[in-house]
Amino acid sequence: MKLNIVLLLWIIKCVHNMNPCLSTGHSKFPRDSIGLRNENCTIPGSHEQICDKYLDSPTWYIIEGGKLLNHCPSKGSCGNAYPAWMDGSYPTEKDGEINMTVCIKRNNDCCKDHVTMRIKNCSTFFVYHLKPLKECTSAYCIESDLPCRAPTTTTQTTTTVTTTPESDLRDQDIALIIGVSIIAVIVLAGAIAFVCSTISKR
Repeated sequence: MKLNIVLLLWIIKCVHNMNPCLSTGHSKFPRDSIGLRNENCTIPGSHEQICDKYLDSPTWYIIEGGKLLNHCPSKGSCGNAYPAWMDGSYPTEKDGEINMTVCIKRNNDCCKDHVTMRIKNCSTFFVYHLKPLKECTSAYCIESDLPCRAPTTTTQTTTTVTTTPESDLRDQDIALIIGVSIIAVIVLAGAIAFVCSTISKR
């Protein structure tokens, strides 16, 4: 019986992790630095530069109030010496989860270095599977209407778990609950059958 319970909990966890669009499947990108990540922002003082070397490794993120820049920043620096931008067009919902390249701009070279990422269109928002960058002189560029304001707390990027912008229970959440319930019934039925079989053999 204990084995069945452990198996059920493991299945539930795996199902949740499979869909980053669910509220439990992603984290919130730090909002205090989103404005400073705009391509129009210049490099602030060294003690205020954003550092994405300390992002959780690697994690699905939702960016509230903006989205990853998907062209080479030409006007400013996204508030950092070596801005990172997504090289490619945003996917449609039908595209599902896709792989993308994140370019690191150094001086006049728009893609001097690069890392990989994944992205998914969740109908009303996007989720990004981002990796920590190699150094503190580099940070992800975010397109937003927020002012160029440096973080007031720390230069290291931290994350907190959040819900999706829509508070109502989504159809996919309902489908997940139904699926998990069916699995639970199957596991329970198997356990009952095992107990009955054991008793009948005595």
